[in-house]
Amino acid sequence: RMTAAPNQKEMENLAKLLESEGVKSQEDLENLYKRLLNQEQQKTSYGKDGKPILDGEGGCYVTPSPGFVVKTKDSSGGKVFVNMCSHELVDPPEEKAIPDSEEKGIRVPLSLGPPREDFDRSGGICQVYDIIWNPESVDKATQDPMFRQLMIELAFAHIEQKKNHKLTLKYTIPKMKYKGKSIEPQRIKGKKAPKIEELNSKRSKKMKEEMETELKEKIVEERKVQEPTWRLKIVKNGDEAFDFDFYENIVEDFDGFNAIEKYG
Repeated sequence: RMTAAPNQKEMENLAKLLESEGVKSQEDLENLYKRLLNQEQQKTSYGKDGKPILDGEGGCYVTPSPGFVVKTKDSSGGKVFVNMCSHELVDPPEEKAIPDSEEKGIRVPLSLGPPREDFDRSGGICQVYDIIWNPESVDKATQDPMFRQLMIELAFAHIEQKKNHKLTLKYTIPKMKYKGKSIEPQRIKGKKAPKIEELNSKRSKKMKEEMETELKEKIVEERKVQEPTWRLKIVKNGDEAFDFDFYENIVEDFDGFNAIEKYG
């Protein structure tokens, strides 16, 4: 359908947006469009309850919180910035037993986003990566230099493995929380429910079934006709002598009651 042409004010706002985003070419414009599209997708990634909505592959878009930045170079001398961000959907660090050893190692989960181009202070092109950790990992890195070194080495190794981009460990930590004009939404895997919840659910279901079975048995027991403690006997009239043993032998139980089989 036909749409109205933008007015002068809208054109001025568009020009300011393109200038603030550093759009100087068709490629810059396409990158801006993709970023705005990702931001729009991220807005619809949360339900009314505030929980992320997982897609068919078990992932979702999130906007991480800024943490700290690592500045380094790659094997060709190009500048690279690595944003160390955080989001609660990424698992926290945990100790894991090392196979065939009495020692324990530490597992620090992370989520790596796609690389993007940006500019340094001098206007030169640089590469930027966003890595999302659990907030506990980022907090610990700001307080523990050894743990921060471990995180940086893990990040560089992951970038080399996943993106075939080798970074040098000669790095600096600039005084910034995030490299980029705005924090990029990133798709990560959804967090699985803890196993303890699954076990508790199975246990609750089993307890419920046992209680229902016990209640049913109790109801059936209460509905049963109780066997009387007295006994009904018939004494034959006449002059004949009464034989208790004989008549007692012909008394039969039927559905809890003493039924009398009539003879003679």
